[in-house]
Amino acid sequence: MHADCPRKTDVVAAQTQFFVSAGLCVATVVTIHWLPKHVPQPFRLGYTVGYFAALLCLLYQFVGPLRRYLLLLYSWRYESAPEPLERAWKSLLFSLNQLIAVPCFLLGAFLSSVGLITISMWLPDLGVLSPLYNLVWWLSLIGFVLFPVFGGFLFHECAQKHRQLSYETELSRSFTPRPVGDLLNDSPDGGTPLPLAILDGLKFQAGGHDWEWNDFVQNCVVFGQIGSGKTSCVLNSVLDGLFGSAAQAGQKPSGLILDPKGTFFRDVEALCLRYQRRQDLLVLDPDDASGVCWNPFDSADDEYELATRFAAVSRSLGTKDSNSSFWITKSTMFIQYALELLRLTNPPGEPPCFAQINELASSFAAISERADRLDVTDPRGHDCLAFFATEWATMAPETRTSVQAHLTGMLFPFLKQPYATRFAGRSTHRIADMIDNGKILYLHMPTSDRETMARTIGIFLKLEYYREVLRRPRKKRPSFFFCDEFQKFFTAGSKENQEQDKSDADTFRLSRESFHANIVATQNIGALGSPEAARAFLGNCLTGIFLRNPDEATNAFTSQLFGQDLIGIDGVSSAVGGRGWFKPVNAQQISSNVQFHARCPADRFRELSICSREQPEPHCESIVFLGGRDERPLPIRKLKWKRHPLSVS
Repeated sequence: MHADCPRKTDVVAAQTQFFVSAGLCVATVVTIHWLPKHVPQPFRLGYTVGYFAALLCLLYQFVGPLRRYLLLLYSWRYESAPEPLERAWKSLLFSLNQLIAVPCFLLGAFLSSVGLITISMWLPDLGVLSPLYNLVWWLSLIGFVLFPVFGGFLFHECAQKHRQLSYETELSRSFTPRPVGDLLNDSPDGGTPLPLAILDGLKFQAGGHDWEWNDFVQNCVVFGQIGSGKTSCVLNSVLDGLFGSAAQAGQKPSGLILDPKGTFFRDVEALCLRYQRRQDLLVLDPDDASGVCWNPFDSADDEYELATRFAAVSRSLGTKDSNSSFWITKSTMFIQYALELLRLTNPPGEPPCFAQINELASSFAAISERADRLDVTDPRGHDCLAFFATEWATMAPETRTSVQAHLTGMLFPFLKQPYATRFAGRSTHRIADMIDNGKILYLHMPTSDRETMARTIGIFLKLEYYREVLRRPRKKRPSFFFCDEFQKFFTAGSKENQEQDKSDADTFRLSRESFHANIVATQNIGALGSPEAARAFLGNCLTGIFLRNPDEATNAFTSQLFGQDLIGIDGVSSAVGGRGWFKPVNAQQISSNVQFHARCPADRFRELSICSREQPEPHCESIVFLGGRDERPLPIRKLKWKRHPLSVS
């Protein structure tokens, strides 16, 4: 299968070269026939040489330029065809080239010998070659006369293969070749990557395809190997298209952008400036004193919701041994009641923080001091007092120590600067307010500098953002979650504690009801952890953009998305016997065996182009799955994404 399809301009150029060259040869022959014959002998010799040279050149057009033109034409028409169809058209061209080449070779030998015989009348010295060119004359003449008899199988073979190709093309549900008439119109060249174009109605064109916000509201995942062009071509184009189409429609979407590489801020800032959204861009950077502060516990959610969110982060970052579920469950209970106690005893308007929770986990005196502040007539404090008095105080010392160790492992990093300041107290902006007011929150914490804290804060942010989005079904303002290297922040949930799950799969299943788009990118399925968790998540991604990928599991999964078609697989056998103009002698008999065949074979993803500066126009190729559109059969779209820098470095 060809990795690169010829451009329409290449096909037209080859077509023009063949017809113009053949036309010039014919014109030369006709002109020589019409020229006056009563001229000096040197001119007549020139006529003769030119005449035979034009005829031989005309024959060459059929074995050289015509062959190249047909190859480019069929490659262009049958780009991305299923492998059986690709083999069928290549087999047809092979037989057709044989059918043309044999008589052209015989006729060329015949004309060459006639030409030498004729020229020898002016140049008698050529007579020494007469035995050779006389022999060639007789052999070529006999061969040309007998060709229809002994070469008739080539006609039969071409007719069979042409009929077989037409038959399978007509019955194919997944593929339609490009019409030849498209060569004559002004439609975009399929081989040229097109730039981003903003359309009306929350739509944009990227990769030569028209996208809608709804394609991403139904969740989009981008897979591709390192260096394939995921960010520079696809993600940049998609993010620009979402911003631009929303601005065109008079909308200001809110969004959360997680950037584990730490290199995307300048691009996001340039994008916000382009669409007059710079004042809406909020940056959470622990090292930037001018950035926003955010406290995960400064939320309107109840204590249990916040505690299970804490547990989900712990589960995503912790070890997966047989005891981890027990410690997480006990830690969740402690967090829940600690938050309840802190909310009841903190001064009005002061939310709980990590340091206060750590103090309660480390000291019975701190719990006792907080308990003394409670109003005994307030029933809200009865449950938390009961937990600390009966559950926490009576817990076996070894068990309590292990729970404290688990809690400390999560809480201790937030006790140091700059986290103790940036993630405590009142939040500069609550997540709920960001969504309602059209703010774009960008987390600038490169995982290369501090991977654990970057992942911890990123998952906290993501889970609260999910929660607030789901609390707003049928909201009017669009919102989005955008994340490259998504495996760093992926939450799979757990089988043991499904009531505490905060998995991405659950959110992606419901978020479309809130006019919310999710766009995530990673290398392959294996990066998302267990196959079961990955498939549960991917089952809720109805839009897939798949770039070149060497991972077999990812390619097999993608191939399965497009299903299979019944396609005839050609078989070839030899047949002997019979004579006549079109009766085969030593012919190939073509048969077809109908089988199920992958509509988009897995090996196709290894052959997609990747973005490279050596390309005339840097771009990458992808195969796109749009399962959320009502299209039957599901088209296999191969797109070319032009490199799309958002800022000038």
